[in-house]
Amino acid sequence: MIHLTTALRTLLVGIKINLSDGRSHPIAGLLLIIIGLCNLCRPEEMWHLSEGWKFKDAEPSEDAILWCRVGGVIAIIVGVFVLF
Repeated sequence: MIHLTTALRTLLVGIKINLSDGRSHPIAGLLLIIIGLCNLCRPEEMWHLSEGWKFKDAEPSEDAILWCRVGGVIAIIVGVFVLF
């Protein structure tokens, strides 16, 4: 477990993504907001696009729909921060 934690920490420190350089990122922000709105408003369809295609005659559980909506809210919030 220690090796995995050390490797993960090294990987995260090595990744340098700078979104706070004073510029807005309108395309990334709008894309996140659109995806978030789709997840929030149409979670069943988004589940079928992401997971449902792997199974025959599958239906999402209530938990899957809930987490799809939660992910949509998070994507919208992040999209707004990235946009501005």
